[in-house]
Amino acid sequence: MTKNSSSHPVRQKFEQEYGNLNNEELLKELLFSQKLTNQRLEKIRSNTSLLIIIAILPIILGAVLFFMNNGGN
Repeated sequence: MTKNSSSHPVRQKFEQEYGNLNNEELLKELLFSQKLTNQRLEKIRSNTSLLIIIAILPIILGAVLFFMNNGGN
């Protein structure tokens, strides 16, 4: 059994907020939403890069130190 999507509370709230906007206003809302999403994704990407560097750097340094100490034996 499926519910009518127009009776869903989230759908009703959406219709109340955006139902009377014209095309230009809707496009501005979409652009604003995309800008926010892109900013969040860029922040996530930079944080992920930093975490990878923090995780990989000690492994590389450990390998270099290991081979430098055992290279003379």
